[in-house]
Amino acid sequence: MNDSYNIAKELVAYFDVTRGVGHTTAMLDGADRTENCLVVTHAKAAESLIKRTADQKEEVVTLGEIGQGALRGRNHPLVLDNAATRTLLSGLISTIVVLQKNNADMADRIRLAKTVLNTTFGPMGSQ
Repeated sequence: MNDSYNIAKELVAYFDVTRGVGHTTAMLDGADRTENCLVVTHAKAAESLIKRTADQKEEVVTLGEIGQGALRGRNHPLVLDNAATRTLLSGLISTIVVLQKNNADMADRIRLAKTVLNTTFGPMGSQ
């Protein structure tokens, strides 16, 4: 498997076992030192928490808002909250797993079709 896939899995596992160690605080400390940055959160609940703890110079956007085009036309530094990063990576990992299964199923179907064709019409492509 691709190194990016394994790295994504490791990052998700790391975020899972290190909840509460200060990921969000570290992110906000960096965001507070940056003028007009966009802080990306995974959900509205996190957005309100970050707005309460961040300086007023940050704008908070959710992944859902980004999916609806909230970044279009923007030109600001982007800061990802750890939960947003984890949510994105988990979603990508899940998609990869589904696609791998679909590919394996399709390969099985192709093998079966080749077997049926070879049995019915003889070996294909041997002429």
